[in-house]
Amino acid sequence: MTKTVIAAFSAALLITSVAGSGHSFSPRAKPEKSKQVRQRLSELFALCQANNLEQAGAYCVYRGPDKARRWHDLYHFAVEEEREEINSICYRIRNYLDGSKSYEFDHFWCKEQLEGEWCAWEVLFRRTASAETVAFAFLKVGRRYALGDIDRIATAKTDKRPEIPN
Repeated sequence: MTKTVIAAFSAALLITSVAGSGHSFSPRAKPEKSKQVRQRLSELFALCQANNLEQAGAYCVYRGPDKARRWHDLYHFAVEEEREEINSICYRIRNYLDGSKSYEFDHFWCKEQLEGEWCAWEVLFRRTASAETVAFAFLKVGRRYALGDIDRIATAKTDKRPEIPN
């Protein structure tokens, strides 16, 4: 009986602290989402490092002028304007990877927005004399998560989380 009370109290305390942070938390779904988003981000890192833009497009949420596709589709490599966007995204990712000695997945969170549920990994990039944390935010497009936003966070440890674009 005591273990049950302690477990219930611990769960209530955790949910209360997360609920006040503006981030949603589902005890069962979060570990699976965390794993899926981390896998997709790791794959995207590898594709960008290899400069494989054709495949990298399938990992990036469309944010172009077509309102019917925006936030609900992926970039298409065959379309020149979209290829340029894919290149820009991979360029940013390569700069983070190439400019750091190492990186680690630091913090995962999810937040409901108009576009859907954003799930983000904050990645800590270590440099020789400094460290930088970057949030890679994903939306589910179809059955897979796709990168929709990259936000640099000023310090490695901060309570302020980046706002997801509207």
